[in-house]
Amino acid sequence: MGEFMTDAEYDPFGEQAVSSELAGVMPVEFVAFHSQNHVAYLEYAHLELGGEAAPVVVEDVFTFLLAVWPDALQEANLQAFAWAQLREHVERYRARQVVPVALVDTARYAALRRGSRRRLELIESRWVSLWGRSAPTCTLPAACSRRRSEST
Repeated sequence: MGEFMTDAEYDPFGEQAVSSELAGVMPVEFVAFHSQNHVAYLEYAHLELGGEAAPVVVEDVFTFLLAVWPDALQEANLQAFAWAQLREHVERYRARQVVPVALVDTARYAALRRGSRRRLELIESRWVSLWGRSAPTCTLPAACSRRRSEST
């Protein structure tokens, strides 16, 4: 195994539901909580740790939550309690690994950059549809006015 999962292979929706055999034995509230939060937890863990570790850590978190479920329901804010457990599990996993943090930071930056590029492309396409031409390359008013004064 030892390979990293690429973004094309990463499927946060894969195997998110609790299996039907287990759903009958688990508390209904836990099954609902798992279904509602699994994807978000997996995406967070994927950004923090990378592809292979994310499902392992998320499974550990939900296993822990199931073990303490009656006590977790008594918490003032179940979502905050569970999210804190996820962050703690991520940090513990990171502390046990020899994976350099820079590698994870690079992956996180790449994901952020791809998302930003998509948003910029969407803005530009809307600009073109509104004005019928490309967005101006100069977006800073001071720089644009300086260029205009230099060209005249």
